[in-house]
Amino acid sequence: MKTRSLLSSLVAVLVLSAAPAGADTWEVHGNRCQPDTNDAVKFDLSNTGLFNVNSSSSGKLHCPIEYISDLHPIDFNTTKLQVKYVDRSSTSDVTCTLYINLFDGSPLLTETKTSPAGASDTTQTFEWSIGTQIGGGRQLEIQCTIPKAASSSTRSGVRGIRLDTNV
Repeated sequence: MKTRSLLSSLVAVLVLSAAPAGADTWEVHGNRCQPDTNDAVKFDLSNTGLFNVNSSSSGKLHCPIEYISDLHPIDFNTTKLQVKYVDRSSTSDVTCTLYINLFDGSPLLTETKTSPAGASDTTQTFEWSIGTQIGGGRQLEIQCTIPKAASSSTRSGVRGIRLDTNV
């Protein structure tokens, strides 16, 4: 009886943990991003992200992406990189640029996304689909420009970042 129970448990664990070979997810809170040195006083960390609280001007954030190529096979299908953000500005848009550089810092890919015009209280997503650009020795970073705050409770910002490989 114990053998059957153990075997059933083992089968259940194997079925529930099945995932594509080499698949990996890296996800972090928006406070992983860091403001430009001159913009540090403009941003406030909260339990929901990193937001521009300055009512006079926009601010810039830099978000390094942790990608360790040794953990992923060379023949992965595609990688999706997402930035979750809130754009509550009716006059300016959130823009985020993905930079993928070679180990020596020379650029390999630069791609910018801009939020739809108009303010929204919902969390939105920028998504990049990348493949062979994310190989060994590559450096990934996202830089975002966040609009000024319309008020103390109407602020835009970054909520989080997600990297999925082999999707």
